[in-house]
Amino acid sequence: MNSCTIYRNDKRYIIIAAYYDPAGCFALSFPVYFLSISASNEELYTSISNAIRATKSTKYEDLDVKSFLKAIKVPSLKKLYQDYTTC
Repeated sequence: MNSCTIYRNDKRYIIIAAYYDPAGCFALSFPVYFLSISASNEELYTSISNAIRATKSTKYEDLDVKSFLKAIKVPSLKKLYQDYTTC
């Protein structure tokens, strides 16, 4: 299943590629896109499409929690869940 996860707050979007690994577990990987909240619909669509397209690759860098937080430039999971909504 090809998908992406989108985090949003009042300043920016974070779009990250998501996939199910061979064991059936949901995992997040690169690429990660950062967009201003004022980004156009076209920019948002392009970033989402690129993230989904990237999941078709057979090479993934599965992100553990520490790597995930570093990639999205958020200091902790608590801060992520307090400051962002997701879909």
